Amino acid sequence: MVRYAIRILAGLTVLVVYLPFQAPPGEGAMPQPFRMRIVDPAGNGIPHVRVTSDNGIVCHTRADGSIHWTERSLRDREVRFLIQTSDVRETVVRRVSPDGQVEIALPK
Repeated sequence: MVRYAIRILAGLTVLVVYLPFQAPPGEGAMPQPFRMRIVDPAGNGIPHVRVTSDNGIVCHTRADGSIHWTERSLRDREVRFLIQTSDVRETVVRRVSPDGQVEIALPK
């Protein structure tokens, strides 16, 4: 009887801790991410570029200059991105769609 009560309490504890952190339906990651690639004037990907969306999501480019945006809050709308390197600070607006892609060339 005591073991059964302990199991129930342990299960309830897990639910109480786990459930509040679940994303609401439709607010999880996009199954097909929006792909962005930051390149130099020659078309080479620029790594470690900081890119911030208009709702405060910050990502850094990979070694090939790419970022995969999976957040549904960006989907199907015009999004303002702030792109920052040690030399450049540029704002661009792009429409984000699932499985979409864009290449942004930064000035040298």
